[in-house]
Amino acid sequence: MTKVDILRDNMKKTIILIFIVVVLLAVGVSVYAGIGGDTFFDFGKNYRKAQNEISASDVVAEYKDYKIYGASVEYLRSMSSAMDEKGASRYISDRDIVNSIIENIIVLEEAERMGLTASDEEVEEMVNSVKASYDIPSGKEMIDSYCEGAGITPEQYFDIISEQLPRTIARQKLKDEFGKKYCLEHGIEFTKDNPPQKMLDATDEYIKELFEQNKKSIVYYIN
Repeated sequence: MTKVDILRDNMKKTIILIFIVVVLLAVGVSVYAGIGGDTFFDFGKNYRKAQNEISASDVVAEYKDYKIYGASVEYLRSMSSAMDEKGASRYISDRDIVNSIIENIIVLEEAERMGLTASDEEVEEMVNSVKASYDIPSGKEMIDSYCEGAGITPEQYFDIISEQLPRTIARQKLKDEFGKKYCLEHGIEFTKDNPPQKMLDATDEYIKELFEQNKKSIVYYIN
């Protein structure tokens, strides 16, 4: 597994823990196994630090009209380190992190180009699921801990989730669309739960190809 693959994997786990996982809590799925009690507080603290520092942070790369700031890179580095299953520090270069950020932007662009946007109903349904998780003791504990670290209220947390959801849903729709097409072409059953590994590998390759196709639009200010 390359360093970029490790970062991508850790970023996925981070999203699951501090975002999507609250939806799972709403249906009774436990996600606390192996996670320290201060983890979510630290996630929130790292978020607050990045938000406070981003305006004074150097621009480390640009992609079209998007600027990538050093504070965002450090934030993702801290999150990736926190999610390292082995508890060991693995060095990932700034450029690897920048590329992961831009990769997400490119996936969103492609989803929007294909008309795979989130509907108001889809966003509202997921936001309501997140809010419902707050009525569950484990969900409330996790969200309160994150909010304390971030210096925000639960209401502000829900607003942040609402603002992020359309982009998150659009990206997932693109991956699902590709996955369905791949499975149909290769005689594989498409499932969102426990998806076939061949489909996942092909989806990762597809996203890498999208990145390569748009690489000429990236300007780096770092090595």
